[in-house]
Amino acid sequence: DITPQETVTRLRGLGLHVVVISPHTIADMIRDIGVLGVLTGTETKADALSASLSARLTAVAAAGPEARKPTVAHVVWHDPLYVSGNDTLQNDVIDHAGGTNVFSTKEGWGTVPLEEFLIANPDIIIVNGGGGMDSATSDAILEAFMTNPQYASLSAVKNHRVYAVNADTISRPGPRIVDATEQVAAIITAWRDDRAAADL
Repeated sequence: DITPQETVTRLRGLGLHVVVISPHTIADMIRDIGVLGVLTGTETKADALSASLSARLTAVAAAGPEARKPTVAHVVWHDPLYVSGNDTLQNDVIDHAGGTNVFSTKEGWGTVPLEEFLIANPDIIIVNGGGGMDSATSDAILEAFMTNPQYASLSAVKNHRVYAVNADTISRPGPRIVDATEQVAAIITAWRDDRAAADL
Protein backbone atom coordinates (compact mmCIF):
# COMPACT_ATOMS: atom_id res chain seq x y z
CA ASP A 1 0.00 0.00 0.00
CA ILE A 2 3.02 2.31 -0.16
CA THR A 3 2.57 2.47 -3.93
CA PRO A 4 1.10 5.92 -4.78
CA GLN A 5 -2.62 5.83 -5.56
CA GLU A 6 -1.93 7.60 -8.86
CA THR A 7 0.18 4.62 -9.96
CA VAL A 8 -2.56 2.16 -9.04
CA THR A 9 -5.13 4.25 -10.89
CA ARG A 10 -2.90 4.48 -13.96
CA LEU A 11 -2.30 0.70 -14.05
CA ARG A 12 -6.01 0.04 -13.74
CA GLY A 13 -6.61 2.58 -16.50
CA LEU A 14 -4.39 0.44 -18.73
CA GLY A 15 -6.74 -2.49 -18.14
CA LEU A 16 -4.48 -4.29 -15.68
CA HIS A 17 -5.82 -6.03 -12.60
CA VAL A 18 -4.27 -4.46 -9.52
CA VAL A 19 -4.69 -5.85 -6.02
CA VAL A 20 -3.45 -3.82 -3.07
CA ILE A 21 -2.64 -5.69 0.12
CA SER A 22 -1.64 -4.07 3.39
CA PRO A 23 -1.13 -6.58 6.22
CA HIS A 24 -0.69 -4.92 9.62
CA THR A 25 -0.91 -8.12 11.62
CA ILE A 26 0.23 -11.70 11.23
CA ALA A 27 -3.41 -12.73 10.75
CA ASP A 28 -3.66 -10.22 7.89
CA MET A 29 -0.54 -11.71 6.31
CA ILE A 30 -1.92 -15.25 6.52
CA ARG A 31 -5.22 -14.08 5.04
CA ASP A 32 -3.39 -12.39 2.18
CA ILE A 33 -1.52 -15.61 1.38
CA GLY A 34 -4.94 -17.12 0.74
CA VAL A 35 -5.93 -14.16 -1.43
CA LEU A 36 -2.76 -14.49 -3.49
CA GLY A 37 -3.32 -18.24 -3.75
CA VAL A 38 -6.72 -17.64 -5.32
CA LEU A 39 -5.37 -14.96 -7.67
CA THR A 40 -2.48 -17.12 -8.87
CA GLY A 41 -4.27 -20.45 -9.04
CA THR A 42 -2.19 -21.93 -6.22
CA GLU A 43 -4.89 -22.26 -3.58
CA THR A 44 -3.76 -25.70 -2.39
CA LYS A 45 -0.21 -24.51 -1.76
CA ALA A 46 -1.45 -21.30 -0.16
CA ASP A 47 -3.78 -23.21 2.16
CA ALA A 48 -0.98 -25.58 3.17
CA LEU A 49 1.38 -22.70 3.89
CA SER A 50 -1.29 -20.83 5.88
CA ALA A 51 -2.06 -23.94 7.94
CA SER A 52 1.64 -24.51 8.66
CA LEU A 53 2.19 -20.89 9.75
CA SER A 54 -0.92 -20.95 11.94
CA ALA A 55 0.21 -24.19 13.61
CA ARG A 56 3.60 -22.68 14.38
CA LEU A 57 1.97 -19.61 15.94
CA THR A 58 -0.23 -21.87 18.06
CA ALA A 59 2.87 -23.70 19.27
CA VAL A 60 4.50 -20.39 20.23
CA ALA A 61 1.43 -19.35 22.20
CA ALA A 62 1.21 -22.73 23.94
CA ALA A 63 4.83 -22.48 25.09
CA GLY A 64 4.23 -19.55 27.40
CA PRO A 65 0.60 -19.40 28.61
CA GLU A 66 -0.10 -17.18 31.60
CA ALA A 67 3.61 -16.45 31.92
CA ARG A 68 5.25 -13.17 32.86
CA LYS A 69 5.26 -10.66 30.03
CA PRO A 70 8.44 -8.65 29.67
CA THR A 71 8.35 -5.18 28.17
CA VAL A 72 9.91 -5.19 24.72
CA ALA A 73 10.98 -2.41 22.37
CA HIS A 74 11.51 -2.97 18.66
CA VAL A 75 14.01 -0.46 17.28
CA VAL A 76 14.10 0.09 13.53
CA TRP A 77 16.91 2.64 13.70
CA HIS A 78 18.93 4.39 16.41
CA ASP A 79 19.74 7.86 15.05
CA PRO A 80 17.12 9.10 15.66
CA LEU A 81 15.46 6.37 17.75
CA TYR A 82 12.78 4.98 15.45
CA VAL A 83 10.49 2.39 17.04
CA SER A 84 7.48 0.22 16.24
CA GLY A 85 4.28 1.25 17.98
CA ASN A 86 0.81 -0.21 17.75
CA ASP A 87 -0.85 -1.20 14.47
CA THR A 88 2.48 -2.55 13.21
CA LEU A 89 3.53 -6.03 12.29
CA GLN A 90 6.29 -5.86 14.89
CA ASN A 91 3.81 -5.02 17.65
CA ASP A 92 1.92 -8.17 16.67
CA VAL A 93 5.15 -10.20 16.70
CA ILE A 94 5.89 -9.04 20.26
CA ASP A 95 2.33 -9.84 21.34
CA HIS A 96 2.34 -13.33 19.80
CA ALA A 97 5.78 -14.02 21.29
CA GLY A 98 4.53 -13.30 24.81
CA GLY A 99 5.80 -9.79 25.42
CA THR A 100 4.32 -6.32 25.82
CA ASN A 101 5.38 -3.59 23.42
CA VAL A 102 6.67 -0.81 25.65
CA PHE A 103 5.70 1.69 22.92
CA SER A 104 2.21 0.30 22.21
CA THR A 105 0.70 3.74 22.89
CA LYS A 106 2.53 5.12 19.84
CA GLU A 107 0.64 5.14 16.56
CA GLY A 108 2.50 3.08 13.97
CA TRP A 109 6.21 3.70 13.52
CA GLY A 110 7.81 6.86 14.80
CA THR A 111 10.69 8.51 16.56
CA VAL A 112 10.99 8.83 20.33
CA PRO A 113 13.31 11.14 22.26
CA LEU A 114 16.18 9.49 24.12
CA GLU A 115 14.72 10.58 27.45
CA GLU A 116 11.42 8.82 26.70
CA PHE A 117 13.26 5.65 25.73
CA LEU A 118 15.33 5.73 28.92
CA ILE A 119 12.21 6.20 31.05
CA ALA A 120 10.42 3.34 29.25
CA ASN A 121 13.46 1.15 30.08
CA PRO A 122 12.30 -2.06 28.32
CA ASP A 123 13.31 -5.46 29.68
CA ILE A 124 14.27 -6.57 26.16
CA ILE A 125 15.31 -4.59 23.09
CA ILE A 126 14.89 -6.13 19.64
CA VAL A 127 16.71 -4.32 16.85
CA ASN A 128 16.74 -4.76 13.10
CA GLY A 129 19.77 -6.87 12.27
CA GLY A 130 22.22 -5.77 9.63
CA GLY A 131 22.51 -2.11 8.71
CA GLY A 132 18.84 -1.44 9.45
CA MET A 133 17.87 1.18 6.88
CA ASP A 134 21.02 0.85 4.77
CA SER A 135 22.81 -1.99 3.03
CA ALA A 136 25.52 -2.61 5.64
CA THR A 137 25.94 -6.15 6.89
CA SER A 138 27.10 -5.30 10.42
CA ASP A 139 24.54 -5.01 13.20
CA ALA A 140 24.78 -1.23 13.38
CA ILE A 141 21.86 -0.71 15.76
CA LEU A 142 22.95 -3.46 18.15
CA GLU A 143 26.46 -2.04 18.21
CA ALA A 144 25.12 1.44 18.96
CA PHE A 145 23.12 0.21 21.94
CA MET A 146 25.96 -1.84 23.39
CA THR A 147 28.73 0.75 22.96
CA ASN A 148 27.12 4.19 23.25
CA PRO A 149 27.30 5.49 26.86
CA GLN A 150 23.91 7.20 26.53
CA TYR A 151 22.25 3.76 26.61
CA ALA A 152 24.35 2.33 29.44
CA SER A 153 21.67 2.82 32.12
CA LEU A 154 19.10 0.71 30.27
CA SER A 155 18.24 -2.57 31.97
CA ALA A 156 18.34 -4.45 28.64
CA VAL A 157 21.85 -3.15 27.95
CA LYS A 158 23.17 -3.91 31.44
CA ASN A 159 21.71 -7.42 31.29
CA HIS A 160 22.83 -8.06 27.70
CA ARG A 161 19.25 -8.37 26.46
CA VAL A 162 19.61 -6.44 23.22
CA TYR A 163 19.10 -8.78 20.27
CA ALA A 164 19.38 -8.36 16.52
CA VAL A 165 16.78 -10.08 14.35
CA ASN A 166 17.36 -10.00 10.60
CA ALA A 167 15.67 -6.89 9.24
CA ASP A 168 14.15 -8.72 6.27
CA THR A 169 12.72 -11.37 8.58
CA ILE A 170 11.07 -9.04 11.08
CA SER A 171 10.12 -6.23 8.72
CA ARG A 172 8.57 -7.98 5.74
CA PRO A 173 4.88 -8.96 5.82
CA GLY A 174 5.48 -12.47 4.52
CA PRO A 175 5.89 -16.02 5.85
CA ARG A 176 9.25 -15.23 7.48
CA ILE A 177 7.47 -13.04 10.03
CA VAL A 178 6.60 -16.30 11.81
CA ASP A 179 10.35 -17.08 11.93
CA ALA A 180 10.81 -13.70 13.63
CA THR A 181 8.00 -14.47 16.07
CA GLU A 182 9.67 -17.76 17.02
CA GLN A 183 13.00 -15.98 17.52
CA VAL A 184 11.47 -13.30 19.74
CA ALA A 185 9.54 -15.97 21.67
CA ALA A 186 12.80 -17.83 22.35
CA ILE A 187 14.36 -14.60 23.62
CA ILE A 188 11.38 -14.02 25.92
CA THR A 189 11.51 -17.62 27.17
CA ALA A 190 15.17 -17.14 28.11
CA TRP A 191 14.23 -13.95 29.97
CA ARG A 192 11.49 -15.80 31.87
CA ASP A 193 13.85 -18.66 32.75
CA ASP A 194 16.39 -16.22 34.15
CA ARG A 195 13.71 -14.42 36.16
CA ALA A 196 12.43 -17.72 37.55
CA ALA A 197 15.96 -18.75 38.52
CA ALA A 198 16.50 -15.42 40.24
CA ASP A 199 13.36 -15.95 42.32
CA LEU A 200 14.64 -19.25 43.71
